[in-house]
Formats: sequence, C-alpha cells, structure tokens
Amino acid sequence: IDFNSLPAPDFSDFGLDLYFFPERILPINVSSLCYWKKCVFCAEIPAIGHNIMGEEKFMEIIDNYRNKFNTHFVEVQSTCPSPNQMIRYMELMDSEKIEDMFFALLSRFENLYAQKDIAKLFYRGGVRYVMWGLESGNQKILERMQKGINLKMVSKILSNFHQAGIKNMTYVIVGFPGETREDFQKTVNFLEINKERIDGVIITPFNLFKNSYISGHLKDFFITSVKENPDNLATYKFKASRGLSQEESKNMITELRDRIEKGIIKISRENQNPIDQFYLDKISGHDALHHVLFYLACK
Repeated sequence: IDFNSLPAPDFSDFGLDLYFFPERILPINVSSLCYWKKCVFCAEIPAIGHNIMGEEKFMEIIDNYRNKFNTHFVEVQSTCPSPNQMIRYMELMDSEKIEDMFFALLSRFENLYAQKDIAKLFYRGGVRYVMWGLESGNQKILERMQKGINLKMVSKILSNFHQAGIKNMTYVIVGFPGETREDFQKTVNFLEINKERIDGVIITPFNLFKNSYISGHLKDFFITSVKENPDNLATYKFKASRGLSQEESKNMITELRDRIEKGIIKISRENQNPIDQFYLDKISGHDALHHVLFYLACK
C-alpha cells in the first residue's frame, strides 16, 4: 500500500452524529502490518512488506478530520506503528501547537519509549491512551514468544507514560503452549508490582492462528494435535503435551477475575469493570470498550 498516494479518508456518507457516543472518534491507518513480524503466535504474513504513511500525509488527514469532520479524537488502528514513525508524527503535532487533537494507539514496548522525553513528547502531541502488547509478565515466556522485550524496560516505559499523563492499557495472553499455572502466576505478580502504572488489563486465552509460526512448527511448542475451530475459522483448537489446556486457560481467567472482584488482588489502577475486561471466548464490543476508555482518558 502506498499510503501517500491515497486520498484522505472521507466519512461524508456516514451519519457521524448518530453513533451513541459523546464525541466523534475516527480511525487512521498509518502502516501496513507490524514492523516487528517475529512474534511466533501472530497471524500476520511476514512476506508482506511494512509500508508507512509519511508525515505530510498524516498531517493532511489530521487537518481534514479537524476541519471537515469536526473530529478531535483519533484512533491509530495500525497493528503496530514503529516508534520512529510515531515520534515524527508527534514532533510535528507538537511543533504545530495543535492542542485539540487526541490519539489512542496500539504499540510494542521498545527501548526508545524508555526515554522520559519521548513520553512527554507523546503527551504534548496528543497521545492519551496506549494499548500495549505485553502478552506476558514472565521473561521465559516472552523469549519463547520472540517478543523481543525485557520486563525491566517494560516497567520503565509504563512508569514514564503514566507520569506523562498517558493511560496504559496492557494486553496479556494466558495459555501460551507450554505455559504452566506457575508460569502465568509470574505474569500476575508482574501486574501486581506495576499496578499503579497500569490503567487496565485485557486478558485473553491463547489462540492458535493458522498463519502463525507456531502452526507450522507444532512439535517445537509441545502441540500434539490440532482440529478446526468452528467458533473461529482463523484458528485451531489444539492439545499440548505440557502446560495449560485451552479450557484450563479460560478457568485461570475466571479465577483471576473472582480474586479481583473479592479484593484479594489488584493488577491495575482501575480495578473495577469495565476497565478490567476479561474476554473468555469471543471479543465482542472490543472497539467500543477502547473508545470509552480513550474518551475518559482525555477528560
């Protein structure tokens, strides 16, 4: 995709004031797929190139959203824009002194984000809500996932962005092939330690995507058998020789939710629903949830 040759998105045919929401929130896609492309569980196809939107086109679209559609809330819906790319956008927003545009985005934990000045720049540029792909608070599991991050860096980034005034939402996976109950408890411990820097947690059971690296290397991940999943045709149901089963993974989430509701454990600053959302099967209302939290983060 050549983002720079595409026209700006046009929402003229939509009744934007008919949506049940106090403010208009529009999407923007600034890159194709993820620049990292190494996570073994991911369904994205590595052979497809990673293309990005230039700064001039980005600013053109933001100006269009502000003036044509009277929109001040934008969700960057790219799977994972690179740090350098987002930094350039935010530098422009900051230098242009555009103070009435706010952003939510998905992101990886990267070393660049461990710099305090970057978090402050993002806030000045309008970022108010970041959905971080943590996946695990267990370094051993992260290495098996090939996430390319370390937990000390994660804690520093969460702290920097929290101090800058940006809300941190973290995604976590339970039941990665070979992961035991004890392994997942280390993730829970990590969340507990960092709870004052985390504004919400979304925990989902592991999904074995058909296009993932794992699906082509089942034995390397203790998977003994797979079968079609009628509930999600992009994934397999599977059995493994070690670690949590798919059913046990769902039960772990239920147990954790019960402990949170009883006040036994706290894994984020906002320890009540709807901030802590646990999707046991199908993720319904996912975008609506983030839109609400994004809007609240700007208030």
